[in-house]
Amino acid sequence: MVAIDTTVVEERERNVAAHYTRGDLLTQLLEALRRAGADIEALRPEDLEAVEEFHVGGRPATERIAGLLGLSGDGGERVLDVGSGIGGAARYLARRFGCRVDGVDLTEEYCHTARELSRLAGAAESTHFHHGSVLDLPFGPRSFDAAIQLHVGMNIEDKARLASEVARVLRPGGRYVIYDLFARQPGSSDRITFPVPWAASRATSFLVTAEAQSEVLEQAGFTVSHREDLGEWGTERLRAALQAPPGQAPKVGLPALIGAAARERLGNVLQALEQGLVAPWAIAGRISA
Repeated sequence: MVAIDTTVVEERERNVAAHYTRGDLLTQLLEALRRAGADIEALRPEDLEAVEEFHVGGRPATERIAGLLGLSGDGGERVLDVGSGIGGAARYLARRFGCRVDGVDLTEEYCHTARELSRLAGAAESTHFHHGSVLDLPFGPRSFDAAIQLHVGMNIEDKARLASEVARVLRPGGRYVIYDLFARQPGSSDRITFPVPWAASRATSFLVTAEAQSEVLEQAGFTVSHREDLGEWGTERLRAALQAPPGQAPKVGLPALIGAAARERLGNVLQALEQGLVAPWAIAGRISA
């Protein structure tokens, strides 16, 4: 793949960050949690689960993808969360495996919110969030044992640069696990109806096929060890979430994160899944020694 001009990348990153920025996100989330009866000064995983997992399948998807990281759980491992959002996956990994997780996200408001939620959930020591571009990771070579990426690549055109950066900061043998939406066929994602959760228009939406993503990883020095089409599973889970009766819907769910347009954006994703235009895949690669 051809590298994208730096000025173009910077402009797109500003547009992506603006798309996700709410301006009052933390205030809105905490108010929603209070209304739901949560103890704000001692947040529990179940208080945040439905809102902090911003990808198809939510927490069950995070659990499934985490199993591909190959973490030992000995408490000494360091994991990179590529595009960490408000920190849901990072907090889950730290709690489940006793590791330290560093997240990087382009949206400053997400990083601020992630830090505060980790503080309130007792995870400030094990999770750390850095505002910046995943195309220029603020870490030295061989800093991490593993890396995870959940629904981030759809906003990034220069996937080769991203893969190279992750390869640079992983230790030999480290695993990089991606769970993103991919085009079913080359160009099929051009028929998506916008807006969707990750973009208001095609200007910041860059879906490739799972095969193309695997080739990018291999060119960056990874050996692809796992590739799984989770389209049917993801479609069923998203359909169930959107069709849940009001009494069964989470008290604090993705509308608190996305805003008033949440149902329209998620509905457009479900439509694209049902039409066979896109599908979530899990792809795991291991960096060579």
